[in-house]
Amino acid sequence: WLRVMSYFALPAVGAPNAEIARRLEEAGAPTAGRAKYDRAGKQATSRDSRRWHARNVNRMLANPVYAGRVAMGKWTQKLYLGIPHEKNSPEEWLLVEGAHEPLVDPGDFDRLQREHEERVARRREALAATERIRELHPDRLAGKVRCGVCGASMPVSYTHLRAHETGRNLVCRLLLEK
Repeated sequence: WLRVMSYFALPAVGAPNAEIARRLEEAGAPTAGRAKYDRAGKQATSRDSRRWHARNVNRMLANPVYAGRVAMGKWTQKLYLGIPHEKNSPEEWLLVEGAHEPLVDPGDFDRLQREHEERVARRREALAATERIRELHPDRLAGKVRCGVCGASMPVSYTHLRAHETGRNLVCRLLLEK
């Protein structure tokens, strides 16, 4: 249990989910998918169910079960509409508090959720600002400029210099992917 609590403490000190996934992988901690297959005595069919990834950590950190809560109503079936399974938004879930002993302090869990929502909101704001900049300054060379070394396309890369100032550079797409 102490191990689980220590992984929930990592985001508070700024550790990204990829770093937490790396630590879980090194510790040999089973993913939820791998544990499920192990309990059934079967071999995991999906590569993703055997290894830790940032998205697995994100799901783990958002799972209310660790705070002693059981979430009901996560999914809805509407067979009469031809929709076999539909995921409900977290606002629609029914959370049962104190369903079992929490592995993580519920207050710490709630704080972690708020911090995560704030980071997501800041990221969405930054993306919206980038979109506004792209609308104001369209890339007129899109698809027309190629790297002289490798031949890959060179899209415009925007840099925020100061408030209301933006720099634009052409960058090789292969360098962006590294």
